[in-house]
Amino acid sequence: MNKSTTTHEPGKRSVWRLVIGGCGVLFLLILCAFALNTLYWMNRVRVFAQGSAEMTPILPESLPPERRRAVQAKSLNPFASLRDLARLKGVGLLVAVIACSGLAQFVLYSVWVLHGSFKFGWGPKESGWSLFVIGVMSVLVQGFLLGKLLKVFTPQRLAMLGLMSSTVAYLLWGAASQSWMVYAVIVVNVFGFTTASAIQSIVSASANAHQQGE
Repeated sequence: MNKSTTTHEPGKRSVWRLVIGGCGVLFLLILCAFALNTLYWMNRVRVFAQGSAEMTPILPESLPPERRRAVQAKSLNPFASLRDLARLKGVGLLVAVIACSGLAQFVLYSVWVLHGSFKFGWGPKESGWSLFVIGVMSVLVQGFLLGKLLKVFTPQRLAMLGLMSSTVAYLLWGAASQSWMVYAVIVVNVFGFTTASAIQSIVSASANAHQQGE
């Protein structure tokens, strides 16, 4: 019995040493990751502060002095801002539309490269070209066509058309079996690029001069 016990004791000690060593290495990795993350965000704050300090003399406050208000703690609450936004005349449930459409758009941004890579075998070049086409379409529609479209459609009708166009475009992108189909949907989805601007126009028209920018 004694010999068996003494034989297994060195093995148990080795296992415990490995466990303790592994925990120590894991702790060091977590500590390094935390330190790198802290340094990263400190650098982001520094760059933001430096950029703000450099841009302050170039871009003065555009709001007239009589409309300026002191910053209050309650004004920094995003949920309070959404509640006040919902209370604007003509907005109401449009807040939910803004939230859902924004969520769908950010999900699309998150999976765009992965979808192209897994389904079409795209690399950085192909993904970059697809995003370039999206950027060109956004500039063309919002820079040149939006004003003409607003003369034909009301902002409410344009927002509806944009949401329906975006919904169909999302379905077609998911069903596309060839790369060229993705580009075709991007070009055809003209109204989809007007959605955000049309909704912002509705909200802006519902807010008076003192509520702008809240």
